[in-house]
Amino acid sequence: MKRLSRWSLPLKRCMIRLARWPKRYGFGAQSPFAFRLITDVIGQRAPYYSYQELTEREKLYPSTPHPACCRETLQMKRLLFRLVNFIQPSNCLSVGDASVSQLYLQAAKREMNFWHASSLDEIIQQLDEKVDFLYLHRVESPSLLREAFRLCAPLTTDQSLVVVQGIGYTPEMKQLWHELKGDPLVSVSFDLFDLGLLFFDRSKQRQHYKVSF
Repeated sequence: MKRLSRWSLPLKRCMIRLARWPKRYGFGAQSPFAFRLITDVIGQRAPYYSYQELTEREKLYPSTPHPACCRETLQMKRLLFRLVNFIQPSNCLSVGDASVSQLYLQAAKREMNFWHASSLDEIIQQLDEKVDFLYLHRVESPSLLREAFRLCAPLTTDQSLVVVQGIGYTPEMKQLWHELKGDPLVSVSFDLFDLGLLFFDRSKQRQHYKVSF
């Protein structure tokens, strides 16, 4: 897989943000749902009560080496926290290597059922309940993420959210994102470059947004 280098990824991220800057505050989002998500969740910069606690807990979390293109920034981890807080899922499945993002996902709703899986066999073992929140974050293995989505999509509900890391990082991830947002079950998608958000509310008109993050 072709990866962005240590320096090209930040540069490309900066260029994407500048190009999308006019949409940062929800301009062009005619749907009240999309406008609220962009302004109150994606663009929210106010500190949450748990941020300081999570920063301290991160220092105690076992360090796992990840390729530069697969590392979750603080901004991404905090958005995951806000998304769980927004969706209020009962069940959350994280697919990929173990990472500190698990702390942020679980802290946003402590009574939520949380599972982590790093292989298809482990995913299949968890598929006995609906999938409210699915986080796909093994950027170096799009095939695993594709199969994970295929297995979990039929178990989504109108309240479900799938988050995909690194959708703009490589040609393979861009292709995967194109496939996932085109799935018939997906109603609304948000392209943040670092993350892709897929919603499954069948009552909403099909829309695809590109947002500065």
